[in-house]
Amino acid sequence: MIASRELPYLVVATVLLGALATARTAPPMLWALWAIIGATMVWAGHRPRAVRAGRVGGQATRAAAALIQLDEGVPELRLRAVRELAAIADEWPAGRQACIDALCAYLRRPFSGGTFGELTIRTTTINLIREHLQPGADRSWRGCDINLSGASIHDASFAGAQFADCLVDFTNAQFRGDMCRFTGARFERATVLFAGAQFCTALVDFAGSEFRGGTMDFSRARQDRGRIDLSNCRMNRNIVSFAGAHLDGTVDLSASRLEKSRISFDDAHFCAGTVRAEGITGGAVVLTL
Repeated sequence: MIASRELPYLVVATVLLGALATARTAPPMLWALWAIIGATMVWAGHRPRAVRAGRVGGQATRAAAALIQLDEGVPELRLRAVRELAAIADEWPAGRQACIDALCAYLRRPFSGGTFGELTIRTTTINLIREHLQPGADRSWRGCDINLSGASIHDASFAGAQFADCLVDFTNAQFRGDMCRFTGARFERATVLFAGAQFCTALVDFAGSEFRGGTMDFSRARQDRGRIDLSNCRMNRNIVSFAGAHLDGTVDLSASRLEKSRISFDDAHFCAGTVRAEGITGGAVVLTL
């Protein structure tokens, strides 16, 4: 329960955490804790008294406890914390983005392969995000930002996910393993950033995806091998940029339909890379080397 006399303490805590979270060396979890406390304040301050006296404090307390548990040395406890944060996100609309931020912050932690337990936690986290972005999800996270900038991503799948009116940030992320799948995904008025990302995987698969009214930025990305598959996609009023990218694999645009859309490779570097554009219709594909 959050009483009015407790709100000043939350204000002080939020200010202090905000100062720490904005520090250059701050760990990512401080951002999530700051956001959760802020969401609690907003929710408690604007909901009717009957609601304020109900589950709001319990949800914030559970979220804070789950954040602490994410630092436990036992993988099973960290996995339990991940599932708890996802459950709280479902129950607590005002704190949903903060809980998603906490899950993404965990995935942004340094990871170079690690143990089987840690890989299981990361795979479960990404699967939870994907499942909540499916068209038939019971509690949809559609419209929430996904910040995986700088994350190390191994064999992940976002197939069929729907991203709308949000930021999907993979800036400077590293993609490893056999493949990363966005097959059949839908991006609607979304800003999708792969700027500076490194692709060390055999396949990054967007085949059959749909893009409407947004941007996709692969600028300065580095493809060491494999294929970025944008074949059979439909783009409407979309801009895709590979400006300054280093491409040593294949970018497959074949059979895609571009409606008032543009795909550009301005100043891209093709060391051993190729672009396939057989059967592409409409729009413009611009190569400026």
